[in-house]
Amino acid sequence: MNLGYLTNPGDAKKLSDPVFRETIVESMMIAIQRLYLSAENDAKTGTLKISDLRRAGLRGN
Repeated sequence: MNLGYLTNPGDAKKLSDPVFRETIVESMMIAIQRLYLSAENDAKTGTLKISDLRRAGLRGN
């Protein structure tokens, strides 16, 4: 998955921001989750966060 180019100043600035990276990871996580979970077990869009997984004991750096 291509998220940007470090040679592009705008992309490099975004990719250096930890909040931006966490948003990307959360989006990817939800997309993958939706491949495997039924609709009734799926979290509503925008409700599942990396911090929730960390509190639940799942690793995420």
